[in-house]
Amino acid sequence: DSNFIPTTTLMAPQAAKHFTVSPNPALGFTNVALEKISGNYAYPLVLTVSDILGKTLRQELVFDKKHKLLQGDIPAGVCILKLEDQKGNFVAGGKVVWILN
Repeated sequence: DSNFIPTTTLMAPQAAKHFTVSPNPALGFTNVALEKISGNYAYPLVLTVSDILGKTLRQELVFDKKHKLLQGDIPAGVCILKLEDQKGNFVAGGKVVWILN
């Protein structure tokens, strides 16, 4: 005989923590669109581009909800994109696949 009562905990939906990267896969450039990010963040934000091992390849300031990211010297492959506020707080993340360089 047990007094176990099953319960269910419902979690509130979390704020959107991703952005749109298009085109993806990309060649030469891609557009980072921040429209789906919720919350109040002060611009500029810091966009960090890293390889899949975590090595930082580039950091750029983002001043608007639309940002054009140029490939430049970033090699072909998967890159992780991380957006932070000026205090280093995580805002959103995503990835891009560069086709060629």
